[in-house]
Amino acid sequence: MIGIMKKDFILIKKQLLVVIAMLIIHAVLMGSQATMDGFQAGSFCLYITAFMGILPVTILGYDERHDWGKYASAMPVTRKENVIAKFLIMLILTALALAIYMIFAVLMGIKNLGATLIMVGAVSIISSSLMLAISYKFGTSKAGVMFIGLLLIMLLVMFLLMDAEMAEQANSLSVEGAVFGEMGEVLVPMTVVLAVVIYIACMLVSIHIYSKKDF
Repeated sequence: MIGIMKKDFILIKKQLLVVIAMLIIHAVLMGSQATMDGFQAGSFCLYITAFMGILPVTILGYDERHDWGKYASAMPVTRKENVIAKFLIMLILTALALAIYMIFAVLMGIKNLGATLIMVGAVSIISSSLMLAISYKFGTSKAGVMFIGLLLIMLLVMFLLMDAEMAEQANSLSVEGAVFGEMGEVLVPMTVVLAVVIYIACMLVSIHIYSKKDF
C-alpha cells in the first residue's frame, strides 16, 4: 500500500506545488490588507482544504485515463488497498492544508484556532469522502461537477453561520468566536462524529464499488 501511495504522490507532485504556490500568493494578498476579519480567515482555511480535497479525485482521474486497474490487477496489491490508499492520502492532504493555515494564522496573529481547524478539517473530510465515493461510482468527470456544487453548499453554510454579533467578534481576529460562537460547543463535536461516520462509510462503499468493476 505504501508503494501505491508513493505512486499517487508522484502523480500529483506538480499539482501540489502549484496549489501550494497559489495558497502562498493568496495568503500574501490577504496579509497585505490593513484589516482582516474572522470570516476572511475562515474562508481562506476553507479555500485551502477545498484545493487539497480535490487532489485525491485528480489521482483517481489519472488512474482511469491510464487503465491503472488493469495494471494493478497483475500486481500483488488488492483493490481494497488501492481504495484505502486514496482515503489515507486524503487525510494526509487535509492535515497538510490545516498545517499551512496554522502557519498563516500564527503569522497574522489570529487566535483561538482550535474549533476552526477541527470544523474545517471535518467538513473537508466529509466533502472529499463523498467526492471519492461518487467518483468511484460515476467517474471523475461527473464528480468534478458535483464537487462545485458541494463547495457552493459549504460556502453557503459559512455565510449562514455569520450574523451581526459574530461579525463584531470577528474584528478581534478570533476566528473561533466569529464563525462558531456559543453553538461551537455542540456543532464542532457533532461535525467531527459525522465526518468519521461518512469517511468510514464512503471508504467501505468505494471498496465495494471498486471490487465489482471490470477492467
